[in-house]
Amino acid sequence: MSMKLAPIHQYGQGKRKLLDAAARLAAREGAASLSVRALAQEAGLSTNAIYRHFESVDSLMIELIADFGGQLREGLRAARLAAPAGQPPSRTVVGWLLDFALAHPDEFVVSMRERHGALAPAKDAIEASLTRIRQEMLGDFRAQGRLPSLSDQDIDLALRVIIDQTFGLCLQCIEAPQRRSAILAEAELVFMWVMAGAATVSARPTST
Repeated sequence: MSMKLAPIHQYGQGKRKLLDAAARLAAREGAASLSVRALAQEAGLSTNAIYRHFESVDSLMIELIADFGGQLREGLRAARLAAPAGQPPSRTVVGWLLDFALAHPDEFVVSMRERHGALAPAKDAIEASLTRIRQEMLGDFRAQGRLPSLSDQDIDLALRVIIDQTFGLCLQCIEAPQRRSAILAEAELVFMWVMAGAATVSARPTST
C-alpha cells in the first residue's frame, strides 16, 4: 500500500533554507560543527538573516528536530490507521517509515544522532517525540485489537525495543536503499518476535 509522505512544515523561504542547510551540515559534519558563518554559507544567506529567524544555532537545531518529530508522529499515526485489517501493521507502518527516512535522510540522521548528543534541549525534544509515538502506538493498536493482553507497562517496554531496532534499520536503509525490501522484512520479524516474546515471558508464572 502506498502512503503519501507527510511534508515537512511549510516555512518562509529564508527560514526553510536555513533549516535545510542545518540538516545537511549536521548530517555531514555533526551538529557540534555548526556555526553561524557555516550555516550562512551553506544556505546562501547573510549571517544577519540567521538572527532574523533564530536566536541562536542551538534554537535552530531544536526547531529542526521538533519539526521533524512532529511530522514523524503524524505520518506514523496515519500509517497505523491505514494498516489493512487482518494483516500485521508493521508492513504498512514500517514501509511508510522507511520511505520517510529515504525522503528526509539528513533530518533523520541528525535526529537519531542528536538523541545521544550534547545539546540537552534537542535530546529532550527527541525523547518527548519518541514517548508520544509509543503512547499513540499503544492507544491505536489497543483500539484495533492488535496487541497481546499485556499491561501497558509491558507493552511500552516492547514498543521501546521495537522503535529502537526499527529506527536503526531506517539508518541502514538510508545507507543502502536498494535493501529496502529486505530491511522491511527484517523489521516485520522484529515486531512479531518482540511482541511474541513479551507475551510468552508475561505468561510465565512468577517464582516466589
